[in-house]
Amino acid sequence: MTTFSIMITLSFFLSHSKLAAHFQSMEVRNSNFAAFIDIFTSNTYCMVIMSDASIPSAATLINIRNARKHFEKLERMSQGHLPLSR
Repeated sequence: MTTFSIMITLSFFLSHSKLAAHFQSMEVRNSNFAAFIDIFTSNTYCMVIMSDASIPSAATLINIRNARKHFEKLERMSQGHLPLSR
């Protein structure tokens, strides 16, 4: 993915989030790369760029979902909703 295409993707994403659009996720893919932007926690997004475009989208989305669960737990712990020992 070139710097130019990353900037276009980020520009699109930021312009829609500023308009309070109901952005869920986005995937950009060609023969050279796959890029994903997805909601990560209640106040963050995740962008994953892979140079191996042969990896199925579902595998990447499962990894993002599993990481999301972990970070949501960390976020709840930092807000005092869970004891740190868990």
